[in-house]
Amino acid sequence: MTIAEATHAMVLQARPPRASGAAAGTAGHVMRLVDVIARVEPTWVEAVAVVQAVCAQLAPGEAAPALDAIRVSTAGQVSFPAAGPADDISTVKAVGRLLTGILRTGDCPMPVWEASERARRTPAAVGSARAFGAALTCFPAAQGPHELALYVQSARTVAPPTARPATASFSAASLTARAGLVVLIVAMGGIGAGVSVGALVATKTLGAAAPPRVVSADALPPDRAGRD
Repeated sequence: MTIAEATHAMVLQARPPRASGAAAGTAGHVMRLVDVIARVEPTWVEAVAVVQAVCAQLAPGEAAPALDAIRVSTAGQVSFPAAGPADDISTVKAVGRLLTGILRTGDCPMPVWEASERARRTPAAVGSARAFGAALTCFPAAQGPHELALYVQSARTVAPPTARPATASFSAASLTARAGLVVLIVAMGGIGAGVSVGALVATKTLGAAAPPRVVSADALPPDRAGRD
């Protein structure tokens, strides 16, 4: 077993149990690749399998699809809408970026990294997208659908990421509204002797302050008592 195969085996062991074929087919058959990636981190095997499938479907002069346009089925089939025309150099660069985009920061064998670098830096030397897919010989293309089917099925057992509740954060507008509500309640209930609305709001927002110091006229020095 090579180092790359051992790495892939360790990642598969860390994933949640995969659903059976019957369970996987009950809630739909196709998922967006970006949604699958959001649920389960792909290894280099899935990245290469997707790129190989994309390159095999691209005709000469056809642009490569964007990452968010690719869909994968529970049978391991890769599909995407036509992205329009493009020259071979641009397409080779795009599939090279697609490979690194799926991998992100994941580990991969040296041939995979070299192929992506060659596609992005010297695309003319690669020739075409199909030639790029055929050059990824570190992984047999015939095994790709099987690996992708297992990958999608494992992602379907994981709950989708949920958005952060709106009540978890407080904006400046909400704080201002709360302060206004406090002032309104105090005004309706009446203001106590010697306590202003501004002092009450300051106490609420800045914390309890020391009470004001009251000095009687008898305690003042003679010269100041006469003036006052």
